[in-house]
Amino acid sequence: MIKIREKWLSLAILAIFAAPLVVQAAVFDDVPPSHPFYDPIQSMYDKNVTKGYSDGTFRPDQLVTRAELMKMVFTHIGYKPTENTGETKYQDVPKDAWFAPFVKKGVDIGILGYGEEMKFFPETQVTKIDALKVIMPLEGIPTPLIDNETILRFTDVREESSYSYLAKAAQNAGLIDTSINRFDPYKLLTRGELSYLLYRAEIYRQVFGLTSFPTEIPYYSNSELTAGEEALLNNPKFPIFIDVWSRINQAYIDKNDLDQNELIYMATQGMVNSLGDQYSIFESPEKGMEIEDSFEGSYEGIGVVIDEFENQPIILSVIKDSPAEKAGLKAGDILLKIDQKSLEGLSTDEISRLIKGDAGTKITLEIKRNLETFTFTIIREELTLDSVVIQEEQQQVVIPENIGYLSIYQFTESTGDEFDTLLKSTLDKNPKGLILDLRNNPGGYLTTAYQVMDHFIPKDDVLINIEISDRLSAEYSDGEGEILAKNIPVVVLINKGTASASEVVAGALQDYKIAKLIGETSFGKGTVQEVTNYTDGSFFKLSIAHWLTPKKRDINKVGLTPDITVVETKDDALGKTDSQLEKAIQELQKMMQ
Repeated sequence: MIKIREKWLSLAILAIFAAPLVVQAAVFDDVPPSHPFYDPIQSMYDKNVTKGYSDGTFRPDQLVTRAELMKMVFTHIGYKPTENTGETKYQDVPKDAWFAPFVKKGVDIGILGYGEEMKFFPETQVTKIDALKVIMPLEGIPTPLIDNETILRFTDVREESSYSYLAKAAQNAGLIDTSINRFDPYKLLTRGELSYLLYRAEIYRQVFGLTSFPTEIPYYSNSELTAGEEALLNNPKFPIFIDVWSRINQAYIDKNDLDQNELIYMATQGMVNSLGDQYSIFESPEKGMEIEDSFEGSYEGIGVVIDEFENQPIILSVIKDSPAEKAGLKAGDILLKIDQKSLEGLSTDEISRLIKGDAGTKITLEIKRNLETFTFTIIREELTLDSVVIQEEQQQVVIPENIGYLSIYQFTESTGDEFDTLLKSTLDKNPKGLILDLRNNPGGYLTTAYQVMDHFIPKDDVLINIEISDRLSAEYSDGEGEILAKNIPVVVLINKGTASASEVVAGALQDYKIAKLIGETSFGKGTVQEVTNYTDGSFFKLSIAHWLTPKKRDINKVGLTPDITVVETKDDALGKTDSQLEKAIQELQKMMQ
């Protein structure tokens, strides 16, 4: 591959002054001799690259489309289609379209390739990078991916950028005026600017005596880019994003007040939200670190879990030894105000965010209990939560001593180890039955759910089936399944708040008839998310798979149906009773006989 040195560029420039191109007199009404692209446009006319429009204009400021780009570049290098048609696999390129022969030629020699959509997007506007990727190989201008000798003269191109090799090649070939120190890679190209690039390429060809037409263009890829990154940079809509970004930063009325990081975060969040998947989320560092802390079993707040009942926010539970418990808050309290502001119209998520806050800060809650109103002022603390609790911490129902009780609030990083410890202490008491409470457990890490399931399901039995791109793979138990081996009857409590990883556990135990499910139909989240925590604290969770139970049941958007249905009552919601737990005890006592 030819490497153009800086001295060759100087030679080319000298050649321009020594033997200027001869062009015709002005032929376009809107391109007078004073126009900055007068010579290039006249040259394109002279070479029969374009004859302009029927009204005698060239429209130099009109943006170039992909269809126009292919026609002008191929015509400029002397390609003349032998037929007026061109059949390709592109769905949006009719074979008799005026640009079809040029698109077909681009495909034939490798300058164009078919993407997954099988579309060419002929009306999409072209950036400078788009144009150079076509112009330079067709004009015979080398574009080596690795060039450690050329020093970039453009202040807006970094060495590590994906297009720096094109910028260097264009600089060396004299295609871009380096005196202005800007490359503007994603600037949308006008007809006048395209004419200028072709004009400069024409000079290059004359200086180096290039007259042959390429019959094949080898495909080169920047080895540092993934296929996804290349697809983004090559997406015909990507320049719109760059243009909007540039316009905001250059022309927005309050541009000096812009937070560049927030622009990136919100743009990224918008991209993820466009998936229409409530489980795929991106959060900026503040919220991202809060989510990460919750998965680690810690957060800053007062220690309450809230839910909605009869369109009112209520305290579902109060964490033991938390600031909320010490202040006197109780399960069933109805939240009315936070810091003297009404909560009407706010979602439970929004209310939860208001309750949480930095340790040491003060919060005032107004609540309704029975017919009375109370006000509590509480100091937030940093809380480390136990994700697994045992029966002594239950207050509404007295659990018989011969029945073990374990409740998992969420599958955090520590849940597996916590469960191992508490299960051992429970089994040491030789229970005749066991209750596993997964109500209002939103899920969490699958790996810790597997660790819990290992105690119930024997080694090498299927725990879950993961479906990715129509391919099914299983995860297998690595445990002893000692609960099954001991023949201990098990009941699992579920409700509408039982979701994701907790449904994985409940579904497997139901499949193998290891446990009976009691309560209400579960949430129905049958997808798996991959979590990425970035170094700045931002958080990305992406749905990557579906999961099925060991017997290959798909519970997504359906949920698990309990073996025995027990609907939560108003007194249950207010923390006065627990009908589902009472039924679990009754059922276990039958199974233990």
